Amino acid sequence: MTTNPDVIVIGGGPAGSTVSTLLAQQGVTVQLFERERFPRFHIGESLIPETYWVLKRLNMLPKMQHSPFVKKFSVQFVSASGKNSAPFYFWDNKPHECSQTWQVVRSEFDQLMLNNAREHGVEVHEGVRVHDVLFEGDRAVGVSIKDEHGPLREVRARGSTTTGRRFRRKENIRSRCTMGSPPRRRQRPFV
Repeated sequence: MTTNPDVIVIGGGPAGSTVSTLLAQQGVTVQLFERERFPRFHIGESLIPETYWVLKRLNMLPKMQHSPFVKKFSVQFVSASGKNSAPFYFWDNKPHECSQTWQVVRSEFDQLMLNNAREHGVEVHEGVRVHDVLFEGDRAVGVSIKDEHGPLREVRARGSTTTGRRFRRKENIRSRCTMGSPPRRRQRPFV
């Protein structure tokens, strides 16, 4: 395992593998920690045509074009009363290669994305749970992790010191780290 990567990413789903790949393409050393082992079950996804541009940046287009995923050229919606809308053909609105997209099996798609991150130099660790995010002041500087068989240990990003406080409330990890501010209160659902 690389000591002191530039960036630590928590989670190997599409968002984690995407940001990891984009950073690695810029020469940033990245360690990604995923608590599960891939492939893992997730409900399928219907990708929208604009994902073409992200997939292109990730060098994923050839993999998608040669994949067994169902190609998608249009959408049609069904109202609550069961009435079908007119089909919406992507090509009619944007005549470009991006007008074709895919209906993916999430477990397979996520595995492709994670493997792509590895191919770009991301150090991926599956079966590793992040227990705490380590902070120095308001700055996240590392994580406390535990794999399936090992002891709890710390991984710190480059430039951090050996002191710092822990942030344990798991439900606030994402909002605290990405927003850089205290967690937002839940809003009541719109009715």
